[in-house]
Amino acid sequence: QPLPARSVDEILTDRQAEEAMRVIKEQHERNTPFFVNLWFDAPHSPWEAIEPFYSEYSGKFGTERLQKYASMISNMDMNIGRVLDLLDKLQITKNTIVFFTSDNGPESDAGFAGPFKGRKRLLTEGGIRVPAIAMW
Repeated sequence: QPLPARSVDEILTDRQAEEAMRVIKEQHERNTPFFVNLWFDAPHSPWEAIEPFYSEYSGKFGTERLQKYASMISNMDMNIGRVLDLLDKLQITKNTIVFFTSDNGPESDAGFAGPFKGRKRLLTEGGIRVPAIAMW
């Protein structure tokens, strides 16, 4: 179900991590297996300045748009870390499979697909080849 916003200032990525962590804690307390499918919306549009990261990146990317994008990526990274830290704290990391992947290649003005042709929204390798990491 959609998550109703708590406030106009709420950052969706933070809320998504909090909800995933809530489910993990609840299932751990019940001593039951769980499945959490956590797909962050970040860094999809609209690109927003997420503090404190936005200020830290001042002048480092050439445009305000890229500065916003970087702040959203950093916030998402922090929240992934929060979820993984919770698994460690609950001592269930070794019994948990974590997959990390992306849904598409880089945005046209915010990334580089390396040697691959194309970007996000294209069916070439640069648009559909994505990283995938599994941890267990």
